Amino acid sequence: IGGGPAGITLATLVKKYNPKKRILIVEREIFPRHHIGESTLPGMLPILEEMGVLKKIEAAGFMKKVGAVYVRKNQTPWIVPFRNSSWPNLKPLPTYSWQVHRATYDKILLDHARECGVEIWEGHTVLELALPSKNKELVKIHVQNNATTHTQWLETQFLADCSGQGSVLSRYLNIRSPLTQLSNLAIYAYYRCDPFKHTLSGDATQSKIVLRYVEDGWLWYIPLTENLVSVGFVCNRQTLKEKLKGNLRKFYEERLKQSTPIWNVIKNAETVQNVDGTGRELFVIRDYSHFNHRACGKGWIAAGDAAYFVDPIISSGVFMAHMTGMRAAYTLNTFWNSSDSKFRKSMWNDYNLFVQQLSHSFIQMALFWYNREHSALEWCQLAHQLTLTSSETAISQLRSFILLTSGLFPYRTAIGEDSVYWTNARMTLSMLAQQEGKIEKGDLEKMPALPKDQHWKPHLVCDYQVLSSTTMQAGKGMLTPCFKLKFIPQDKNYTSLQPILPVTELHLDVLKQIKQGRSTKQLAESVSKKLKLSAHLSQVFVKEFLKALWSARCIT
Repeated sequence: IGGGPAGITLATLVKKYNPKKRILIVEREIFPRHHIGESTLPGMLPILEEMGVLKKIEAAGFMKKVGAVYVRKNQTPWIVPFRNSSWPNLKPLPTYSWQVHRATYDKILLDHARECGVEIWEGHTVLELALPSKNKELVKIHVQNNATTHTQWLETQFLADCSGQGSVLSRYLNIRSPLTQLSNLAIYAYYRCDPFKHTLSGDATQSKIVLRYVEDGWLWYIPLTENLVSVGFVCNRQTLKEKLKGNLRKFYEERLKQSTPIWNVIKNAETVQNVDGTGRELFVIRDYSHFNHRACGKGWIAAGDAAYFVDPIISSGVFMAHMTGMRAAYTLNTFWNSSDSKFRKSMWNDYNLFVQQLSHSFIQMALFWYNREHSALEWCQLAHQLTLTSSETAISQLRSFILLTSGLFPYRTAIGEDSVYWTNARMTLSMLAQQEGKIEKGDLEKMPALPKDQHWKPHLVCDYQVLSSTTMQAGKGMLTPCFKLKFIPQDKNYTSLQPILPVTELHLDVLKQIKQGRSTKQLAESVSKKLKLSAHLSQVFVKEFLKALWSARCIT
C-alpha cells in the first residue's frame, strides 16, 4: 500500500532479487502529486544505485545539496558540509544529495518500478483489510477504483504498509502513537525569486538548506531551482492555538519577518499559486511525529512514514523511507529463501529493532534542536555519543554530527559489507585479508596500529548481553546472521543513548580475553593467529575494538 519512496524501494528490490514474485502497489493518488519532504540526505544514494534508478535521478537536474546551515539562538550561522562524511580505507560515499521537487522525484521512482516489472494501480483506495489467522495464511485487501468506484477483494502472501502519514495498517491494528515530545506542525509555501540572494544558501551548483530559530519556532529555507524556494515555519501546536488570531497567512508571514535575510528575499516575491495542481498556495501539516509499537507481524510489514516519522529538522524523512524500504525488502527476500526456521523467526524481531534504532538517533537529535539553550558543540557531542566515534577532539565530534545527519552513518551501520562493527566503520572480517594486499600495492593508506611498547590491560567496567541478530549484505538482497552486543552502563543517564552494535565471533572472543585480563599485545597476537593476519592489521583491529569499548564507557 503506497507508491512513495518506501513502497517503491521495497517493491523494486524485492522484484530485483525475486523476479518471479508478482508484486502489486496500490496507490490512492494519480502521480505526479504534491508531497512535502524536498530536502534529502546522501545516505540514500547507495540505495538508489542498488535500485537501478540513481542515473535517472541524477539526470532529472534536481538542485544539488552539499550541506546544511543551522542558525541558532545567538544568530551565528553554523555551516555543516557533507564533504567530510567519508571514512578512511573504505570506498567513498556520496558527499551530496538533492533538494527535490517531490512530485517529479516520486514519479521517476514510480515509473522505474513499473519498468522493473512491478504492477502499479494508481487511483485506488484500500477500504478493508483481513490479516492472516491460524486457519488462513493469505492477507485479504478490499480495494476501490476511485474513478469507477468498482471494488474487489485481493489475496496476497504478504502486505507492506508504505502508505505514509496515513498509516493504513497501523491505524487498522491500533498500534500507532504520537511522539508527544514533538507535538509540532508546519506551515509552508513556495516563492518565485532568486533563492541565492540569501547568501547562506550557497548557489545553484552547491545549495544548502538553511534552518533558523525564530521566536516561536524555526524556519526552513530550501532552494529548489534557480528561481524557486520552499519556506516553512515549524512550531508547537499549542503555540498556534495561543497566538493565531484569525489569519493563518498573516501568522505565517509574521514569523518569516523575524528572519531578516529570509524576509528580504521573499517579501516582494511571487507566491506560487495552485502548487502541483492542489489549488492551494499555503499548506499546513500537523500530527506528523509518530511511531508504531510494532513494525511487522504475521503477514505484514511497515516501512517509511507508515512505521515511524520523527521531525523535519534533520531532513531524515525520505532517507528513512528508502532505508526501511530496503531493510523490509531484504527481510522478505531472506524469509522466502532461507530454510532455517529459527533464523526466519528472528529476522522479524530484528526488523522491529532496526526501525527503532534507526529512529532513535534522529529523535535524540531532534529533541536537542528544540532545546534552545544548548550549543552547537553540545549537539556534536550528542552525535558523538550516538555514533560511538572514538576520538574526543572537537573535529571528530563535528564529523560524528556530519556522518549522522547525512544518513551515511545509519546506512553504513546497516550494511554488512562495510558494516560499522565498531566505531569508524574501518574493520570487518571480510575486509581484513583484502587490506593486506591493497596496502602492499599502495592502494590503501597504512592505518596507525598500537604504539610499540605501550601495551596495557583493558578492564571491563560494565555488563553486556550477546544477542543473535542479522545484518544486510548490500547488493545481495539477503540478511546474514550476526551477533550484537548490548552494554549495560553503570551511568543510567547514558543508557538512553546506548546503541546495540553488530559484532563477529572474533569480537566476542576478544571480549572474553579482556575479561580474563589479557594485555593489548596478547589480544593482537590472538587475532593474528586466528585470522593469519600481519601483526600490524591485528593490532589495528584490536585498537579499533578497544576505542569503541572506551567510547561506550565499557572499559578503563
